[in-house]
Amino acid sequence: MGILDDIMGGLSGAESAIHPQFPLALEGVLSDPEIGSLEALLALLQRAGLGGIVQTWMDPGTSLPIAPDQLRDALGDDRVHRMAAHAGMSTEVFLGILTQHLPGLVDHLSSSGRLLPAGASPTGDTV
Repeated sequence: MGILDDIMGGLSGAESAIHPQFPLALEGVLSDPEIGSLEALLALLQRAGLGGIVQTWMDPGTSLPIAPDQLRDALGDDRVHRMAAHAGMSTEVFLGILTQHLPGLVDHLSSSGRLLPAGASPTGDTV
């Protein structure tokens, strides 16, 4: 089972609310050799000045949204183009899908302000 399978498997039934192309978009992100994991993506966003937004995704309560331009600025235009091409979609669709679903994914895969280890669920069960 790969990283993407671990991440998507952690959703445990929430997949019906996820855009059908979200796994492809996430695969595009994880294909970047400098990112490769959800943790690395979040660290990159934090270093780009979006730490406050990212933290709301991991804390209980309302998650703040991220705009496509914020994500593009944090990742860099060239990287976004490569990731979107890997996912087989336009950069606009790629960024739209990620900004719509990434906060919910991180919220679902975190507890007490931290990402859960791969294979763990918020209830404490292993996936």
